Amino acid sequence: MAVLIEQLSKFHFIVLHFPVALLSLLPVIVIAALFPFGKIWRPTIPYFVHFGTLFILPTVVFGQLLLVGRDTIAKELLLHQGLGYVTAGFMMLFSILLFFKKPDFEKEVPKFVIAMALLAALLVTITGHLGGESVHGSFFVLFGGE
Repeated sequence: MAVLIEQLSKFHFIVLHFPVALLSLLPVIVIAALFPFGKIWRPTIPYFVHFGTLFILPTVVFGQLLLVGRDTIAKELLLHQGLGYVTAGFMMLFSILLFFKKPDFEKEVPKFVIAMALLAALLVTITGHLGGESVHGSFFVLFGGE
């Protein structure tokens, strides 16, 4: 079972790139949709949000599997983990709001969508930066080691 968990946990480093790409592009699409030339992008906004949310959930699960059996975890990685949970929760809220409110993107991009898209990009940027630094950065102290 430990081998299976170890192998599954490696998917974290693969799966995470899809929601990062979608949520990094989301504010670009939302801002472009505010202009006449960008109206064509308005109907795609919910898809970016829903698919970004859909792929954040396995990313969090696989990330949690990375920690199974570890006694110590570097504080930077704990912050990355905590922000990962916050980002996933925020994106679920964003997705649920879009699902139930069903804004008419043909007319306009609602202000709450603009604000939430910018916040989503900020959260995924900070979370990803902390995760990337813990793996690639100068303080390579993954799981409390050196």
